[in-house]
Amino acid sequence: MASKAKPPTAVKTAVKGPNDFHGTHNQSVIVPARFKAGIKAMGVNGWMYYNDFLREYKINPAQGALHRKGFEDHMLEADKKMVICGSVKLAKSFRESI
Repeated sequence: MASKAKPPTAVKTAVKGPNDFHGTHNQSVIVPARFKAGIKAMGVNGWMYYNDFLREYKINPAQGALHRKGFEDHMLEADKKMVICGSVKLAKSFRESI
């Protein structure tokens, strides 16, 4: 007597798409996303020293240097320390005051 084949069961692990892959493994996607999240979390009136920001948002300094170009309007140098601000307006006001 032949046994009946069981129908395939549903996949228990969620199937992921290309965006999931890039968001997990591609530094060109991960690092800018962390910059954006950190800037948003600071709020429009918040600021941090750049090295503290990198540590807080788990950005490797070498990767941060490669990908910070799009966020330079949020940054300035004060007393030989880099500062990153939660808004371009705040960074501009700091630049004008020093």
